[in-house]
Amino acid sequence: MMSYAQVAVGHARPITSRLNVGAKAKLLFGVGDIDLHVKKLTATGLGDQWNMVTKASLQGALKGVELGKNSTDDYVDDFDMGDPGLSGMGFGVDLGATYQLLDNLRLSGAVTDLGFITWNKKSAFRATAASDYRYYGPGKEQKDGWARLEETLGERPERLRWYQLYR
Repeated sequence: MMSYAQVAVGHARPITSRLNVGAKAKLLFGVGDIDLHVKKLTATGLGDQWNMVTKASLQGALKGVELGKNSTDDYVDDFDMGDPGLSGMGFGVDLGATYQLLDNLRLSGAVTDLGFITWNKKSAFRATAASDYRYYGPGKEQKDGWARLEETLGERPERLRWYQLYR
């Protein structure tokens, strides 16, 4: 999902008595770009035992977003939203034409949104999840090495502990 604002100026003019062409130049202000791709997300369970498999990636550019990295491992344990602002700048163009084929028939066509936005690297973030969680109930050993899983889910289920941070 990409969000941007634009300032544009356009001009159209007749080329012949039947053909008109026009163009619009746009200055683009990138507000944010976020792409979440979930390849696999399954949860199965019976009683106190359950298994959750994840394979996903999150990347984007959004000024003010900070993914907090845990000091003891490489997992995201916090998500902060600071002051919003511009995350990128770009340029775009729209082109169009109309042709009067008959007195009662006008053909028109356009190519819109040709352009780019260059995102600020300071606003960029990227995280991935590729995990297989196994939970065997309270007080039982976590067989996959995730000893903190029960504590994490009990305290703050919204935590993104499974995302590995790449900056």
